[in-house]
Amino acid sequence: MRNETQLLTINLPIIRNKKMSVRELIKNEIDRVPEDILPEIFDFIQFLELRKEKTILAKACQSLSEKSFDKIWDNDEDAVYDKL
Repeated sequence: MRNETQLLTINLPIIRNKKMSVRELIKNEIDRVPEDILPEIFDFIQFLELRKEKTILAKACQSLSEKSFDKIWDNDEDAVYDKL
């Protein structure tokens, strides 16, 4: 995963070889897009945040249920499945 403060070299004629953070690049691009596109950009940002939250929630649920499933799966009867 990239760090949001990571610097990129951009090759635009106006700002050639100037190092900018990804946040700065995004802000610059948002300032340039037409107003009617902004709701779509906002929707995409919301989608990315929701996807991240779902991933965090899924990992937390998996971690919390691990001990419960260990009790069910860790037995002699099911030992044959451990080799699969």
